[in-house]
Amino acid sequence: MDSSVSLFIVSKALPKDRVRAVTLDYGIYSYKTGKESAIKVAGDVGVRHMFINAVESFERAHKRGQACNRCVRMKLDIIRDHFPGCVIITGANLSDSWSRIGVKRFRDIYAPLLDLSKLEIKELVKELGVDYLKIGEGISREGCKIKHLWKPLAVPRYHGVGVALANDLILDFLKRKGMKFEYANVKVIGPLGRNIALVNVSPPLPESLKKELVAELLSLAEIEEVRFLEGKVRLKVKANPSIFLVEHSKKDLEAGKFRKEIACQVSVEWLLSRNKRLSTFHVVDSIKEV
Repeated sequence: MDSSVSLFIVSKALPKDRVRAVTLDYGIYSYKTGKESAIKVAGDVGVRHMFINAVESFERAHKRGQACNRCVRMKLDIIRDHFPGCVIITGANLSDSWSRIGVKRFRDIYAPLLDLSKLEIKELVKELGVDYLKIGEGISREGCKIKHLWKPLAVPRYHGVGVALANDLILDFLKRKGMKFEYANVKVIGPLGRNIALVNVSPPLPESLKKELVAELLSLAEIEEVRFLEGKVRLKVKANPSIFLVEHSKKDLEAGKFRKEIACQVSVEWLLSRNKRLSTFHVVDSIKEV
C-alpha cells in the first residue's frame, strides 16, 4: 500500500517517462498477489515496471536471523546498481524506523509519506483512488513472507521453503473455505532442526476447521508441528547480546514483532544466545499459559 501511494504521487508530479516502478523479486518469499498488485498499480498510473531478481541477496541478509533493516539496505544498494544517479522513492512512513531520521530527503532517497501514519495513508488511498490488491497476511504491512520466520534463514531449502509454503497454504485454505478474516499468517519457530508452525489468524478459526488445517500444514515436508496462537502464549526468544543487553531493543521487538497483529496475548522470555552466528533473534519455543 505505502509504495503504491508513493508511486501514484510521483507519477503525478513528474513526466511518466522519468519514473520507473521497481519491484525486487524475492522468489518464494514474495506473495504472488503482491507481485500482481505492483504490476497493476504501475499500469494504472501509466509508468514502466520491472522486476529485479534479489533472491540470493535476500537469503544472505536473513541467514543469521531476521534482519529487516539490513534487508532494506541491501534493497537500496541493488536499486542503486541498476539506476545510478537516480532518486529512489520509498513508501517509508511513521511506522518505519526510517522515520526516526526525521527527514524526507536523505542523500538519494526520498520518502514523501514519512510524516504520515498508516491510518492517514489509508485515507489518502481512498482520496486518491489508488487501487491495489490486498494479500490478506497482515493489516499494516504486506508482501514479504520472511517476516513470519522467527528464526534464522540458515537453510533456505528447509527454513525458507517451510515458511513460504505454510503462508501460501493458509491463505489458500481460508479462501477455499470461504472464511472472512482480518489477517492470516503462519509464524515458524523452533530449534534450527525442527520447524514449528504457529497459526496466527484473526478472528480465530472455528474448531471444525482446525483439524483440517493442521493436517494440510503437516503434509508439508518442512513442517513438523502445528500450534495455534490463542489465549495466552509465552515465547522463549534467544537474542544476540546487542539486543539482549539493550532494553529498548527488546521492547521494540516485543511491540513491533511479537505483539503486533497477533491473535493472542503474548509475553516474552528473553534468553542470551551463545550462538555467535545469530545476529538478531531466534524464537526457540512457545508455551501456552493458563
